[in-house]
Amino acid sequence: MTVNSLVFSNNRRYRITRHSLFWLLWILYYTLFNVVYWQQEYPLEKTFWESLVEVSLSTPMDIIFCYSIIYFLLPRYLYNGHYIRMILLWLLFSVLFIVAFRAFNHEVVPHLRRAFGLR
Repeated sequence: MTVNSLVFSNNRRYRITRHSLFWLLWILYYTLFNVVYWQQEYPLEKTFWESLVEVSLSTPMDIIFCYSIIYFLLPRYLYNGHYIRMILLWLLFSVLFIVAFRAFNHEVVPHLRRAFGLR
């Protein structure tokens, strides 16, 4: 596999690899971002594992939100000239994502942090 094939190919195998790599890098980026934030108060090992679990559990919501826009809204509404419907559905999807993410942050994250000994 070459980098050019990975980046530009529409072959199913390359697309799945490309998307998997993207989301793994996404998880790593936000894990490191959280570690830097928590590093002032807690040891590196504790913050890294808690952040990795937290981000890994929240990433499926990001995936659903992004792919619902990329593979549902854009082809069905934008490419067919239904701009107002697309914008309204995008806003609806955004509100649903915000509600789901807030629920995750209020219902799941505090338990994870307590389990790892943070706050």
